[in-house]
Amino acid sequence: MLNIVDADTDQISLHTVVVGGTPTFMVQTADQTAEVVYDSTNNVLSLIDNSTETVETTTSSGGSAVGGKAALAGTVQSAALVPGATMVYAAVPTASVASNITGTVYGVSFPTGGILSVGIQGARYLSMDHNAMNMLVFSQNSDTVTLLTSYTAASSAETLISSTGTLTPQPLPSSSSAPNCSTTFSRPVAAVFSSDDKTAYVLSSGPANSGTQAMVTVLDMAPSLNSEQLSPPQVPPALPNIVQCINVSGANVGLLPPTSTQLYVAGAAITCTTGATPTCQQQGVLTVINTSASPLTASSPVQFGPSAPNLLPGVLTFDGTNLWIGSTGCQVSAGAAGCLSLYSPASSQILATNSLPGVLTDLTDDVTGMVWLQPFNKRNIMYVIEGGALQVYDNYFNNLTTTVLNQTDLDIVGQAVDAMAVKNN
Repeated sequence: MLNIVDADTDQISLHTVVVGGTPTFMVQTADQTAEVVYDSTNNVLSLIDNSTETVETTTSSGGSAVGGKAALAGTVQSAALVPGATMVYAAVPTASVASNITGTVYGVSFPTGGILSVGIQGARYLSMDHNAMNMLVFSQNSDTVTLLTSYTAASSAETLISSTGTLTPQPLPSSSSAPNCSTTFSRPVAAVFSSDDKTAYVLSSGPANSGTQAMVTVLDMAPSLNSEQLSPPQVPPALPNIVQCINVSGANVGLLPPTSTQLYVAGAAITCTTGATPTCQQQGVLTVINTSASPLTASSPVQFGPSAPNLLPGVLTFDGTNLWIGSTGCQVSAGAAGCLSLYSPASSQILATNSLPGVLTDLTDDVTGMVWLQPFNKRNIMYVIEGGALQVYDNYFNNLTTTVLNQTDLDIVGQAVDAMAVKNN
């Protein structure tokens, strides 16, 4: 069920959108006009048209109805929606479309129903640049990164070709002569692209996923972009250049605000004891990298909570002044630090982490999504999905759900998992 909230009045609409099964996450177009909702029960991606607040239905050129739903052959770990909502890409680590390869990236055309697929061993997560020209694919339990490019014309007998394009994968090298890059990647899980798509910052989670070192690897994407601008495009495309590696304490998710040169990287730092019964603990850490410096250097890690963000982009959000950090897996004792923290770039420190006295409440539970409303309606309000409930904060980190608003106004149907602001006109 997709609930709709009036972000001007904080009122729940009586109208809901049925997406079936168990909605787990959403991905959105850059202009906020459409989303895809993932149903983890049926492994279906549903395209939502915000202008009609319905699951979109289209008609192919052959005249047969094609619903705005894409059913895939396995659990979707990550997805990306291209500008215009014409195509969605999804990583399915358990699907096989090539012999001896378990792991597939699918591309589904909503207008035509055409499906692209390419086998990439263990493909689990993908990050797409702003113009949907390049994707970087990350495989589970692997130090491999694969460049994946979609073209609109047939180009090679070695690649799968369909009416909607060609997917061409290329693995990046595992080592490099670039500064500090004896090991290029260590359990990479995501990438953050610069606003012009010329640079990608690959996040390696390291020890948090049984790797050796958490790091940020800087890629110069110009060779790949230049390959795509040729007519016809160069296939396979030239690989990006590995520029630099920066060791950090933890790297699960990253955010590079459009008007900032500061790359925020959050992740889990792992500390283990030795002895007969060794134990390991994780601590949420934030690192700031100045992308305008040469060479790039990382700030000292800042601790922000008992755990770290999971692999969802929405759990790092910038409100123009402060960074909001949401974590998971930190159900804690009453009065201890919760899963939502506020970081001040001006002072380079954590301003606050939410906590409540007394009994455990949702406010010390997992944060799985958030959205800052100010760009949409000038309200300095953050909607946060916390412990399966929708909570409302102002930019002073005050929770308004119980003090200003009527709690029943935000009693959404079902267990909340994600939140996004949309444009419907």
